[in-house]
Amino acid sequence: MPNAAFRIDASDLGKDGELRRRLATAIAMGRDLRPLYKRVGLLMIRSVHDTFQSARDGSGGRAKWPALKDSTLDARRWVADHGGRPYHNKMLVQSGDLKQRQAWEYKTTKSHVDIGTSTPYAGLHQKGGTIKAWGRTTVKVPARTLIQFFRDDLQHIEERSDQYLKETGL
Repeated sequence: MPNAAFRIDASDLGKDGELRRRLATAIAMGRDLRPLYKRVGLLMIRSVHDTFQSARDGSGGRAKWPALKDSTLDARRWVADHGGRPYHNKMLVQSGDLKQRQAWEYKTTKSHVDIGTSTPYAGLHQKGGTIKAWGRTTVKVPARTLIQFFRDDLQHIEERSDQYLKETGL
């Protein structure tokens, strides 16, 4: 998952103290937290999907992505007029790959979960950058953060962590 990735481990959870202490105890006891991190990974993928649904317009507390530039829209019209892809003005859905849940995966270890995608251009959209378009023109691509987590995401993750620890007797 080298193109856009995010990691969560026990140090990111339990800001209230009690949950953090219980997680530290589980780690000190050598407990394998992969089942917990699997739950966290699923929540994180849902959050990425929610970002696609809401970041275009800034709803749901997500930061609004920068609008497409007129030059981008003009280029899309030109391509459509010359037999290419049909024209559309949606962000990050040229092929639809990043929007699909199956484009995102999570990997767990005993100590953390990583979420990410191997879609080649995901990192460019996550961080922004400069590319050569059509082999000749330099284009600045603004960051349109795909992986972003908010207070409600962390709250859900901490609730699942608490639930998991109770199920395992901690």
